[in-house]
Amino acid sequence: MLILGNAQTAHFYLDKVSETPQLGYKVIGYLDSEKNGLNIPYHGDYSNLALVISTKIVDVTVITASLSDKNVKKSLELLDIEGKNVTILLDDIVAKVTRSRAVYFDGLSMVAYDRRPRYPVQEIVKRVLDAIFTGLKLIVLSPILSLIAIAVKVSSDGPVFIAQERACINGRTFKMLKFRSMVVNAEELKANFAHPKLSGGILGWILQYWCRL
Repeated sequence: MLILGNAQTAHFYLDKVSETPQLGYKVIGYLDSEKNGLNIPYHGDYSNLALVISTKIVDVTVITASLSDKNVKKSLELLDIEGKNVTILLDDIVAKVTRSRAVYFDGLSMVAYDRRPRYPVQEIVKRVLDAIFTGLKLIVLSPILSLIAIAVKVSSDGPVFIAQERACINGRTFKMLKFRSMVVNAEELKANFAHPKLSGGILGWILQYWCRL
């Protein structure tokens, strides 16, 4: 969670977060026009918002400042463009927001709007169907997958599977397992292709072909 806003309102919210550690909320810091004494990392004023959301994992941005602040309005526009989920701590002048939903956090009235409408029942059904059909496909394809594994092992030295890093939601990364289709040190050989003496001609073609084996 990233907080945008003034100290007094943010203090109330942070107190609630600290009182409910079982929810697993992690506040990475806050942005405000100036450092306001919150006991969390200060990432600068609102102009740093684009940098923060591009370099850190931010699932939800909590707005504790007044929505009448022009800098907050610009921040909301940027968050909407970037597809980030936003939760707004309600005040007396809060405006109606499209795709909004009421959120009650330990006595605090809040409103959140998501980058797309949420349908909890449909999300649950999709998750169940994903698990069922994935399991069935693994069972059906297991003979073919076994043959591929044997072919990889017999045809070359090295592991059958390799792990590669992939990016997912909000900048998180995960390790994906796949059948090894290249030589064991293919990743190291990629650097050689950038060398002008090896990138062209017959030698470069031979190296590229060899790494695809």
